[in-house]
Amino acid sequence: MALDALLTSAPQVASTLSRRGFLHMAGLGLLTAAAPAGVVRSAPAETWQARVAYSYGVKVRREPHLKGEELETLGHDALRTVQEVIVSEEPVHNRIWYRVGEAEYIHSGGLQPVATRFQMPLLSLPLNGALVDVSVPFTDMHTRPAFKASRTYRYYYSCTFWVGEIAEAEDGKIWYRIDDDRSHLSHWGLAEHFRPVPEHEMAPIAPELEPERKRLEVDLARQWVVAYQDDTPVFMSRASTGLTMGNGESMTPRGRHKVFYKRPSRHMAAGDSASDGYDLPGVPWCSYFTTTGVAFHGTYWHNDFGRPRSHGCINLPSEAARWVYRWTMPVVPAGEHLVKDNPGTRVVVT
Repeated sequence: MALDALLTSAPQVASTLSRRGFLHMAGLGLLTAAAPAGVVRSAPAETWQARVAYSYGVKVRREPHLKGEELETLGHDALRTVQEVIVSEEPVHNRIWYRVGEAEYIHSGGLQPVATRFQMPLLSLPLNGALVDVSVPFTDMHTRPAFKASRTYRYYYSCTFWVGEIAEAEDGKIWYRIDDDRSHLSHWGLAEHFRPVPEHEMAPIAPELEPERKRLEVDLARQWVVAYQDDTPVFMSRASTGLTMGNGESMTPRGRHKVFYKRPSRHMAAGDSASDGYDLPGVPWCSYFTTTGVAFHGTYWHNDFGRPRSHGCINLPSEAARWVYRWTMPVVPAGEHLVKDNPGTRVVVT
């Protein structure tokens, strides 16, 4: 199947999407590619939610375009119900807008599609802990399993973490201890806000293929990633690669690489987060292909795929990053936190 065929066979946006379908399409970054300009997608009976992902907030406009009248600014982490999905004419790289009220529209780039799904707490843990993802828009972490304890971090929908301990508080609430893989400090959060990731969602995809039969191609100009088995494209996703440096080159290194280091969760941080730095716990589904730390990974701090945004990594919707994690080699053994120094799937960046 040619790449053009893969593009035209991408799942189409149905006239009425379920919340699960909406999250799936947003998670693959296909909403923009799947619909012609001007099409309005109706909201289903069940509600969709979106969280303001940008720290500086987002503009609510009267019309779904960048010159639409500004009505208000929503602050970081504000939640809104999505009533319709609009395919506008702009911006060109991401034409999706969400209607959140009567004549109230927000560009999707600054909104993370989220859900609220409370979980039954685990009663016990495997030897190496349990991998979980956040199943609510956000949850606040604490120094001890108590609401009155100092808050440490706020974790966001789709972030992944390893649970190291289960505790019951005096009020009967069950809490999980998350051991930070970067600082090695412990953070406690309500167990009902974390979903245990089932084994089938981490199982390798097409593991029977020899490593040389798989490759990932990253197109910096088009801002997309395509997976090939032999010469057949089997998966694609929009992406946000590295920003352009002063010399005109991308911060994502061009050339031929190999995935050699993978982990389902990583606390990524560098520099001063008040300026150009970042501090991002629980980055999901990381597949590294350079020794300087460039990786494919999930993204919860923006939803604006289709243009360069990163310090070099390949930002993907989290569902797409999980597919890449499962499909690429080397394989992380079940229950293990990572695999390293084991070159596997080829990566070609052009």
